[in-house]
Amino acid sequence: MENQAQQPLASTMAHDISAPPAYEYNIRTGVEDWTIFKLQLENFMKLTGLEGKGDDVKKAYLISLLGKEMMKVYVNMNIRGKTNQETMKALDDYILPQRNVIYERYVFGITQQQKTERFDQYYSNLRHLASTCEFGTMHDELLRDRIVLGVISNVLRKRYLGDPGLTLAKALELGKAFEATEIQCNVLNDNRHKMTSDEHEQIPDSNVFKFSNSSQSCWYCGNNHARKKELCPALGKICTNCGRPNHFARVCKQKTNNNQFLNITNGRDYNKYKKTNQVSEQENETRNQSEEEDLWQVSKRAEMKKEFVTKLNFLTENDIKELKCQLDTGAACNVLNYEDYRILCGLCGDEKLERSRMQLRCYGGEILKPRGKKTLTVIHEGKMYDLEFQVVDTRQTPLISVETCVMMNLVTVNANLCKINAEISLTQDKIVEEFQDVFKGLGRLEGKYDIEIEDKIVPVKKIPRRVPIALKDKLKQKLNELEAKGVIQKETEPTEWISNLVMVNKNDKLRLCLDPKDLNKAIKRSHFQIPTLDEMTPQLF
Repeated sequence: MENQAQQPLASTMAHDISAPPAYEYNIRTGVEDWTIFKLQLENFMKLTGLEGKGDDVKKAYLISLLGKEMMKVYVNMNIRGKTNQETMKALDDYILPQRNVIYERYVFGITQQQKTERFDQYYSNLRHLASTCEFGTMHDELLRDRIVLGVISNVLRKRYLGDPGLTLAKALELGKAFEATEIQCNVLNDNRHKMTSDEHEQIPDSNVFKFSNSSQSCWYCGNNHARKKELCPALGKICTNCGRPNHFARVCKQKTNNNQFLNITNGRDYNKYKKTNQVSEQENETRNQSEEEDLWQVSKRAEMKKEFVTKLNFLTENDIKELKCQLDTGAACNVLNYEDYRILCGLCGDEKLERSRMQLRCYGGEILKPRGKKTLTVIHEGKMYDLEFQVVDTRQTPLISVETCVMMNLVTVNANLCKINAEISLTQDKIVEEFQDVFKGLGRLEGKYDIEIEDKIVPVKKIPRRVPIALKDKLKQKLNELEAKGVIQKETEPTEWISNLVMVNKNDKLRLCLDPKDLNKAIKRSHFQIPTLDEMTPQLF
């Protein structure tokens, strides 16, 4: 009776469980897809009872789940008489590449958390990379070290480094808790900003640096750094958009200036290209380039909600492969990361790389040395273009330069040529020399102002504070100096109001400040309406 009851149950389970999807090899995700496919197949056979069947049945089911292209590979292998285990091993040898432990550890050692990557995703990626590094007993410790060095938050990294007994489990607990706290704080900040949405967004003063205490990016360069103007790369730089100093065009609040000049060339007709595996040689135009080129990321303004990306077809030795590329109108050369280069040119791509003497300067000032350069053929809208790419050891999306964007009609520029004055240099001496009248005297306003006091408030006479003996001479000298300039007036008669004097000795100079706290409370305030820019503009014409 028990066996009779189990048979319908197994039959029901077999009908309810769907078979794994057919496996088709892909050069990018083939290894990972094959691992998942084998795991799904193993679980399916256990649940449906196929695991206890004969070897021929299991092999037949494995072959039936191979896609069309993989079926061709199986036929060409000539392994029809092999067992199921031998067939699986032959497929493993074909799909799984021979791993280089040194290179796998190198990739693991340079993996950083991306801005859009959650902590759990970063940890999962590290575990996947560490699985092929053969760390042995050092697996957890090296994984912990990579988390500490690779997290994007400096605050979290300080917490890690401040714990001498940090373990992998504790690092994961702190990372998840920190990320959850950051998300909650961002939600609270968003709600607070919605409540104050009636406030106007102000354009930052281009000549004065003022940093807020928030954790947002810098107003003047767009980067994240300490709130010190000396550390800002935009200090002293001229905006290419509005021409004002001390900020970059990527954060400029003025309307975008599209005045640029670009050289436009035509691509070759792809329809005239007869043989796919044969790449025609063409002389490249000589370019007078310096050994150092400037490279910028795409400027992301507040009003831009999408990235400028496109899909381009690259012609390889065997077929045509598609890559997602980013259009960067601020880049002076095309850039391709090494991983995508290996996909296009094979695992032995280093042998095909040409030596590059170029140095790439990122918009943050970092100097990047390319691994090499390579001329690749790109197909776009029926035309072929021979493009030179600088191959770098990063994981960013391939960048297409401004010249290439215009040449391939990826970007259209409708603007008149204009001459930009690039010799603008604002120095302290030049400003003082040009505006000498502003820097003379104390800047006193003409006229006389009478301060009115409330009659109901009782005057306050503060007891004079003691002056240190070492500062008495400096204080007397400073008071005489201010009296001579007309800033203060010597009083020898009794007075109703006496305020304290605050002295600050800084950089061998004595600074004086009056502390009229009680007097300010007694002053009658004059109320005036402050004019707006819209009200004052008509009066200027």
